[in-house]
Amino acid sequence: MKAEAEEIAEHIDSQVPHRAADVPPVTMRDLTGASQPGELDVFPFLMLIRANLWRIAICGLVGLLLAAAFAYTRKPRYSSKSSILIPQQTPSAANAALQAATGLDLLGGGYEVYIDILKSRAVQDKLIEQYNLEVHYGVPGSLTAAEAILNSRTSMFAGKEGLVEVTVQDEDPKMAADLANSYFDELSQLNARLGTSAAGQLRRYYEAEMVRQQGVLDDAEVALEKSQEKSGVLEPQTQASAALNAVEATRSQLRQRQVELQALLQGATPQNPQVQRLQAEIAGLEGQLHAEEVGGGANVGVPESKEPAEALDYVRKEREVKLQEALLDIITRQYESARQQESKDISMVELLDVARPAKVKTWPPKKLWLSAGLAIGLIFGILWTALGAFFSIFTQDPRNRVRFDALKRGKLPGASVL
Repeated sequence: MKAEAEEIAEHIDSQVPHRAADVPPVTMRDLTGASQPGELDVFPFLMLIRANLWRIAICGLVGLLLAAAFAYTRKPRYSSKSSILIPQQTPSAANAALQAATGLDLLGGGYEVYIDILKSRAVQDKLIEQYNLEVHYGVPGSLTAAEAILNSRTSMFAGKEGLVEVTVQDEDPKMAADLANSYFDELSQLNARLGTSAAGQLRRYYEAEMVRQQGVLDDAEVALEKSQEKSGVLEPQTQASAALNAVEATRSQLRQRQVELQALLQGATPQNPQVQRLQAEIAGLEGQLHAEEVGGGANVGVPESKEPAEALDYVRKEREVKLQEALLDIITRQYESARQQESKDISMVELLDVARPAKVKTWPPKKLWLSAGLAIGLIFGILWTALGAFFSIFTQDPRNRVRFDALKRGKLPGASVL
């Protein structure tokens, strides 16, 4: 291999015409104008630019024309902006529940969290469906494409004082204004729907319990009426009433503790001390109730077996009605309290500035595009001129030409045919 390389080198030397001693070969230093290695003189480069100024100017003009053709063939768009005022955030149960429902940090994330809500699919899909944006954007049947276009044409900004600005671009100025205002409508509905506080959960629980308890009370009243018609008892014996008072009082306490436990479990875990305390009380009351029912009222000294059966049945039905009435009254008061607390927890957003149809086109940015096209064209012309000069100087050296010819013929060591 070494002998072959030496042979090729001798061949190259034989092909290069001998220069006169006073004519040095052209080097890169001649292009840069450096007097010493490592120095750079920009004067030759400036002269090169001046000599090819026409070429650079033509490239800049071509870039300007291409940018103008692109800018003036785009369909113009109009921008409309609405401003939404977000209330000051306080650590409330509503905020905690909304954070759990959306996975967003409402307490520590600032007002930017509302931008994340506005950009969510829950909001965008409603807008796309409401205004049929798939057809409007020319992508029928493609929800993903419509979402991408809506995202690209919508910009949002959250200020420090709770002001969220929504700007929408569209070819139709009225559509742009409607979309900007609809973002507020969807945010209000989503905020009211997801902002279910702990009081709201309790309110729904007590509401369901109230309906169920009303049905139980109605059944108890019907059973009492049937018992009275069957037995004709109007005033049961005092002993029977005394025997059942303890049983019904225990049942009332047991039911009340069960309702309190279920309400507490809406927002607490079974390891909560208060939950464990209520569970212990319920277990104790259940044992006491079982003992009283089995003992037939032994705690008051009147065995149930000695009471007339019909009188006992009537007393039981009467006490059952009173018990269910008392429970319904307790649940109703708790329901009203939870409903009032829920109305205080929901934070309401307000529309500060209503978006209106714009009269001035805001897209495309023609001046910016024209400037960018001119700059790109000029830079391309300068690079073209510099690379052309470099290649011209490189090929002026006969030794480089011979090497290049040998490279094309594949005679250099390790080279392949181009």
